[in-house]
Amino acid sequence: MRVLFFTTCTSNNQCFAGSFLCLGHDTEVIQYDVHGFNIAEVVEAKKPDLCIYIGALGWCHINRHVPDADLLARANKAAPMVLICCDSGDAPWWPTLEEYHVKNSFRLQVSIDGCKDSPIAKYGRVALTPVDPAQFPKIDWEKRDLKLGFAGGFGCRSDMLNYLTGRGELEWFSGSPNRPYEEMCMFYTRCRAIVNSAKTGSGQRWHVKGRVIEAGLAGAVLIESAEAPTKDWFEPGRDYLTWSQFEDIVNLANRTDPEMQAIAQRFHDRVLQEHSAQAFWGNVFKDIGLQ
Repeated sequence: MRVLFFTTCTSNNQCFAGSFLCLGHDTEVIQYDVHGFNIAEVVEAKKPDLCIYIGALGWCHINRHVPDADLLARANKAAPMVLICCDSGDAPWWPTLEEYHVKNSFRLQVSIDGCKDSPIAKYGRVALTPVDPAQFPKIDWEKRDLKLGFAGGFGCRSDMLNYLTGRGELEWFSGSPNRPYEEMCMFYTRCRAIVNSAKTGSGQRWHVKGRVIEAGLAGAVLIESAEAPTKDWFEPGRDYLTWSQFEDIVNLANRTDPEMQAIAQRFHDRVLQEHSAQAFWGNVFKDIGLQ
């Protein structure tokens, strides 16, 4: 199968592209958010079997080119287009997703933030972030030298991260675009626990971050926001642990009982079986009739 995989300049696109490349298809990765790029002309000229498009909102993707719904619909006529939306649970995305649906901009819209109350839940597929499991080598529990880790920017998480780093409880990995994704994956495998704050970009809603899947594949205990819809996909207290106050995070990260390792192993096994890149893309292919 010949595939065009359209990405943006955003650093997390390394993870998304890697999740597809590991399948072994004839894939060309193309960055589309550059001025003068016409996605419809490219698809019409290259005639792939499938196109994957990592979504972006033009009004907040500052100084970057984002094709409109009509141009994407033209591309979709030339080859089946699949939208991957990271923030479908966030209200600022909803008018655009509805326009895509009305104008037939995509063969399939896929939400990867686990929100079952978004527009995509009405007419697309709701899933969790696809990640290549091979990015996370197995590290024995006893050899993990970091108690609690986090990778990513501050933003709406600044209060939590400042609290934890100020107390010396957290090892923070900056997700700079200049740092390869593989480096972050190796960081996570050194952690016994990984903390997450599940607010959306607007700070108004909750969703399931890609960090959840990465924590599972890394074999770490996930310490997740109690309000997160992660509970719609995994069992709190068994697959992962929850926090409501910052002090909860500290207390959970300092647990040394054997159950912590058991939680990490259960979570790893479930994520690998149900939410690996292979499982994710297999479901997408079935939805669009390619498998």
